Amino acid sequence: MKIFVKNQLTYWFPVYIWAALIFYFSAMPLPSPGISYAGRTLIVFSDQYKHILVYGFLTFLSWRAFYNSNFKYSRIFAIAVVAIYGAGNELYQYFVPGRSASLIDAGFNLIGCILIQPLIMLYSKKFSKK
Repeated sequence: MKIFVKNQLTYWFPVYIWAALIFYFSAMPLPSPGISYAGRTLIVFSDQYKHILVYGFLTFLSWRAFYNSNFKYSRIFAIAVVAIYGAGNELYQYFVPGRSASLIDAGFNLIGCILIQPLIMLYSKKFSKK
């Protein structure tokens, strides 16, 4: 029982917290844009890297939790779970005032899941269980 609790606190709790933070900020209505079209384009473009970073980090945390829970295909599970979470979060935003669902954002969420893979591979080689 102690090992289960330690595993939950050490590896899964950060996943739950990060996913909850994503959900919390996604539930906030965005203020009405009162800026020019060029400025709005810049903000939209700069928003995409945030999706990549946020969902890349969630993928890393998820992989770490799956890996330390002895899942055989932990990288694939992490990508699948986070991609589904990201798509669901985009769908949820459709119902939030001032927000909208975006396939482009869901795509950038998936890109974040994929781009983090080399770092996960390096991390897993450095800290592999022996």
